[in-house]
Amino acid sequence: MSGKRSTKHSLTSSNNDDNLCYHSTTVWRVLLDVFSLSVLLIITVISHFILKPFTRGYFCTDYSIHYPYKSNTVSTTADVLLSTLLPLLWIWLTEFIKLFYYRWYPQTIYYTKLQLCGVRIRNIHPFIRNLYLLTVVFLYGYLTTWVLTEIAKNFVGELRPHFFELCRPNVTCSCSSSCGVNNQVYITNYVCLNTDETAVREGR
Repeated sequence: MSGKRSTKHSLTSSNNDDNLCYHSTTVWRVLLDVFSLSVLLIITVISHFILKPFTRGYFCTDYSIHYPYKSNTVSTTADVLLSTLLPLLWIWLTEFIKLFYYRWYPQTIYYTKLQLCGVRIRNIHPFIRNLYLLTVVFLYGYLTTWVLTEIAKNFVGELRPHFFELCRPNVTCSCSSSCGVNNQVYITNYVCLNTDETAVREGR
């Protein structure tokens, strides 16, 4: 009897430990994260490269849009890489430090059960789980911020200080016979003569 009771008690303790030391997640949640991030990335690319900004008019006397164009000190590619890789590297470095810290000062480790249709596929170490969660949260925030920024820029269509140099509108603002007319008119019916669409987008 005592043997049966001890066996039953040990099994109960084992089950309790199993419940305390494990989290559960499904493959579908991981796939949903991948799908959602992919959709955000596609929307970002479309809004940045394909959607056309709102065409806003201008006054010839608005000298705030007559400044010369200066190329970017940091390219867009370098900007994206720096703004993503540096934070991610810092996050991953912090997790590595925590990993070595817990090796020196052991605590209860909560593994994650990765399941598919209720069947456990494998156990995920908390280090991998934390890397995944923090990376996904960062990417969600990064892409969402980028999408909202691009949508706002396209909706407003605010003219940049170097608009004239990049757009080269077909309506002249030089002092000619029409100078006195164009300088007093809010011009909305114009076409950019610059064939470089990327440069024209930079002007808005």
